Amino acid sequence: MGDKSIGDPLIDNIFRQDLNSPNFITALLSRQSDQGVSVDGKFSIGKVASGLEQITQMPQLPVVTLHGSSSINQHWSSLVDAIIGPNGRSIPIQSTANGVPKGQFAAVYDTGFTYPQVPKYISDAIYQQIPGAQFDFSSQFWTMPCDQEVNITFVIGGRDYPIHPWDATMPNEGDKTICRGSVCKLSDI
Repeated sequence: MGDKSIGDPLIDNIFRQDLNSPNFITALLSRQSDQGVSVDGKFSIGKVASGLEQITQMPQLPVVTLHGSSSINQHWSSLVDAIIGPNGRSIPIQSTANGVPKGQFAAVYDTGFTYPQVPKYISDAIYQQIPGAQFDFSSQFWTMPCDQEVNITFVIGGRDYPIHPWDATMPNEGDKTICRGSVCKLSDI
């Protein structure tokens, strides 16, 4: 019948070449000239990238299999327990996906997409608290003065993961004094 691995992702083929190698990757995304600081990205296969060794002490989270998804369409995802907004209070969350426990939602991890997408009520709860913030209906993003610090924390596997304020906003292309909220609403389907 032929090779069933034809068309598999590159990382699957790499892991199959050395079955004794640990089956994980680490990724640290780069940041270029943000606030005058550049950070080089790191990517490793089968070993922890230098400087990220503490990740081995974190809980291993099971991948959430979303009901109704075929295995071919399954994404890398886990449950989010809570989101803590800029005011330090938890934002009520509720998933519409079948099989996700009440008070949690499934997060899809994608290192190739710039903006984490959430339901609009969550982006509203985050950014409407920021002085000068407005929802731009034409772009479907929250906008705010870039000098506003936005603090968000995601709680995953019972652990707090604070999002760096630089990752909660992103300067607009034309006007560097106005930033977009980078945790944006889901596209309407």
